[in-house]
Amino acid sequence: MARLASQSAEEQLAALTKLVATATATVLAHPDPAALDTQRPFKDLGIDSLTALELRNALNQHTGLTLPATMIFDHPTPAAIATHLADLLTDTAAPAVPAAQVSTRGDEPVDDRLAYLDQAASRALRAVHRQFSKRRRTPTSLWRQSRWQR
Repeated sequence: MARLASQSAEEQLAALTKLVATATATVLAHPDPAALDTQRPFKDLGIDSLTALELRNALNQHTGLTLPATMIFDHPTPAAIATHLADLLTDTAAPAVPAAQVSTRGDEPVDDRLAYLDQAASRALRAVHRQFSKRRRTPTSLWRQSRWQR
C-alpha cells in the first residue's frame, strides 16, 4: 500500500481494482483475475456469505484496514469496493474527527475503574447465588423475606 502514495488517483483506483479482482479470483478459485468483470455484482460472480467473509479477510490482510463484514453487501461490485478502499486509504471519505476526551476522576485509568465495577458485580452475583442455594429459596420467598425484615 506504500506504492499507492506516489500514484495519481486514477492509478490508485486501477491498482486497488486489480487487488480486489485478484482477491476475488483467489477466493473463488478462478484461474484468471483479469477475466473477472469488475462491474459485475458479487452475487453474479458466485460470492456467498462465507466467501464474502474470506474476501473481506483477504482485503484486510492486503490493505491493513479493518473492513466490516457487510462490506461486500454495502459495495456490491469489485469496482465499488476498490473505490471504497481508495476513499479509506486516502482519507477523503470523511474528515478526521478528534477523539473525544474522557474525563477521569483521579489518577486511576478508566479500565481500572471498570475492572472494579466488574469485580463488584461478580461479588453481588455470587452473594445472590449463595442466598438462593442455601435453602433452595425461590426469588419470591427471598423477596418476601426482605420485605419482612424492613
